[in-house]
Amino acid sequence: MPQARFFISLIGVPLAVMVMQHLMSSVAPAVGVTQQLCANPAQAAKLGIRTTYTGYDGLDQNFLCFIVPFFVQSLATPLGAAVTVELLTLFGVVLAVFSMEGSRTRTSRTLLAAAPLFGLLSNLLGVSVTVPLFWIPCYQWFTGGVPAGKRNVVLENIEPGRAAAIIISTLTVFGVPTVLMFLDLQKSTIENVIAGWQFAPLFISPLAALLTPAFRWVALSTPQTSGDDKVFKARWRTIQSKSMVETSYLFTMGVGTIVHYGVIVHSGFNGLFLVEGLWKLAHFASDPVLSSAENLSTTVCAYFLLIDLLVLWAALGFFSLLEDGVLGLAVYVGATVVLGPAGGLSAYLAWRENGVQNPKLIVEKSE
Repeated sequence: MPQARFFISLIGVPLAVMVMQHLMSSVAPAVGVTQQLCANPAQAAKLGIRTTYTGYDGLDQNFLCFIVPFFVQSLATPLGAAVTVELLTLFGVVLAVFSMEGSRTRTSRTLLAAAPLFGLLSNLLGVSVTVPLFWIPCYQWFTGGVPAGKRNVVLENIEPGRAAAIIISTLTVFGVPTVLMFLDLQKSTIENVIAGWQFAPLFISPLAALLTPAFRWVALSTPQTSGDDKVFKARWRTIQSKSMVETSYLFTMGVGTIVHYGVIVHSGFNGLFLVEGLWKLAHFASDPVLSSAENLSTTVCAYFLLIDLLVLWAALGFFSLLEDGVLGLAVYVGATVVLGPAGGLSAYLAWRENGVQNPKLIVEKSE
């Protein structure tokens, strides 16, 4: 029977529903007309709106036809591009978390292993909706509501090769097309990249499974021991697992931090003070420039992603509180202030692994 943490995690469900309703209503001025045009390809073509991507009308006209222009609009201004970079970098780490947590011995045969499903839902509903609505309650259910550090350490192991493969797969399948979205490419190429990017989460875990054998060499070498010391072997497997998971998150911490400060510097070169710009965007209705008729479409798209980013950050803070209490939340918030959203989450996850896979606990329970 799940403990209280599972039921507490359900607090995020009504929050997710309210966020989804707010996001849909806020973006209506930008995508409402486009959605209507998508049902009329001939009229859409006259206005330069593309309605064919995959050849499947249901998918093209009901999803890609309006989501691709949405992202194009989001990237059209320096402020919108800055918000998009921060969100997608954080989203990349979240996708790695989906795969990593679904690869532990304890969860590899549960719904948590369906990382592609959570990733696809994140693109269909919004990651800020999917995490509190589905993933956090699912995670708490399959941990029995037991916090980090109090679960069976051996069952928290992740094969080192799998941990490395998850990061490589995330960078390849998600990271590369994300970078391409921000390059100065032909319009049709950018549209194709954005359309394909929507389905990238489906392929991270399958590619990681294929690459895992190729990365078995990353595991720490097992030292020589005398006899069949089961406690030592279990402890060493945990050390190998913990080391690679921490290394993986430290790597994403470095990438996320570089991207975050790169966004700040790049925004400055474009005459944009990021904090001030984000504040104005959050209150765009009272800003005559952002809410003007010619800017409203790009503004509401950027606003949508800003709310997505803020709510996702808060949901992950809720996760850190459930896992590690007030100290975990403090680590997460403090790391975010210094390293940015993606770097902060990665730093917390690396720190958290000390409690999740503490090899000393194996010895203590065995002695």
